[in-house]
Amino acid sequence: MIWEKLDADAQLFAYATGCTRQRFDRLVREVEAELAAQPLRGRPCTWPLWQPILISLVYLRSAQPMQWIELTFGVDDSSVSRTVRRMLKLFERVGFVSPAPLPGWSPAQIVDTTLIPSGRPHGWEAQKPLYSAKHKRHGYKVQILEGVEGRWSAVTKPRVAATADATIWALNPKPVQPCYGDRAYPKAEVIRPAKRHEPGQDRERDRVISRLRVKVEHRIKHLKDFKLLRGWRLKRPVGTIWGALCLISALWNG
Repeated sequence: MIWEKLDADAQLFAYATGCTRQRFDRLVREVEAELAAQPLRGRPCTWPLWQPILISLVYLRSAQPMQWIELTFGVDDSSVSRTVRRMLKLFERVGFVSPAPLPGWSPAQIVDTTLIPSGRPHGWEAQKPLYSAKHKRHGYKVQILEGVEGRWSAVTKPRVAATADATIWALNPKPVQPCYGDRAYPKAEVIRPAKRHEPGQDRERDRVISRLRVKVEHRIKHLKDFKLLRGWRLKRPVGTIWGALCLISALWNG
């Protein structure tokens, strides 16, 4: 278990939490005294006090999504969310400065491809590359990279709909962060769900990956709500699709 590993290795503990074991023990005592003097509202935590403090420090230090914290510590993500919110209030009250993120660490990325529908050109030869058999319509594909924190990182130039997702991935620069996607992407470069499951293996991992991806896929789906990208007219230059997407991403990120 991760609890035992952190307890046994002082160097790993300092790396994962951003503070020494002595500072951690002092923080536990400070938070305990603060709770005794002024308890927080709401349902009290049933864990030993050091556990929610440790989870919160690792979450703040690693910048990992809550689903991975859930998988690492064996608790559900709603408990992680509630725990971190409570601990941040207590950290502020005792004057504890949150640990700095790990050096060189940046949030993971999720990659997904979406189709921007377009009109149907005249002639079979012109229609063929623009036709997507999956969506049963004509258009252009774009790939979007979005961080797990909800900010768009990159939008690729549009490719004809017949282009495979893996091909678009290969034609563009790769992110340095861990990247999650579906099975349309190469296994060596993208963390994706397993095709076959051994008994008791991979299912929990796949569930976490799916929960990471679904939020991004829902946000990308809302691209269709922008009139700029509805039924793209073929008489417009294809490059203006990319310009429109860049504008939307800038507005999205604020």
